[in-house]
Amino acid sequence: DSVLPSAHEMSKEQLSAVLKPSLKEASHAVSELFNVGMGVARLLTDAETSLKISESAMQRVQEGRSRLSPETERLMAELRNNGLHPTPVCDLVRITDPEWQPIIEAYLGRNIEALLVEKNEENPAFSIYRGLTGPRAIYGAKIVAASKQNEVASGAGTVAELIDGDHLAAVSYLRKRFGGMLRATTDAEALASQRSLTQDGMIVQSGEYDRIKPITKG
Repeated sequence: DSVLPSAHEMSKEQLSAVLKPSLKEASHAVSELFNVGMGVARLLTDAETSLKISESAMQRVQEGRSRLSPETERLMAELRNNGLHPTPVCDLVRITDPEWQPIIEAYLGRNIEALLVEKNEENPAFSIYRGLTGPRAIYGAKIVAASKQNEVASGAGTVAELIDGDHLAAVSYLRKRFGGMLRATTDAEALASQRSLTQDGMIVQSGEYDRIKPITKG
């Protein structure tokens, strides 16, 4: 029977051939351990983020503020975790006529909860949002660049006239969603305008008649 030479009798090539399978297995094992470690770290990070989101949502409810969609809550957490200071537009504006609030919020949809960032944070916010890929990707949430919101005048009788607040960019952003759309009560008032909205959700614009459901709370 042939006897394998001892390690000190082997050439470099022979030693490499003998050790290669073991080194490959060891490398694979280290890689697996690393991946497991990274997976655990990611799970812990995700759990911490979820906890922060839940705590933030609970705080909003306790303070009487509107609950945000899960996508917006997640994006806000990601931005804040990266040192930014986003603020939901709904925290910065008010609707001056409570009777019109349900239909105004319905028309605005997720625009009402868009996350406003100031000029020095606009570019980082874009990069952070775009960088959320794979399982961390978020879709449908909005970021508003404060510096790009020009002041919007609201004419008498318009829906935009009912949107007010102390932050000019936030107010302008929402007023732009309505433009010159008029508030209408009767059928005649609604049909006499190129763009109009009624409290029960009838919309006239671009030669179309549409209807949306007012927001109900509670």
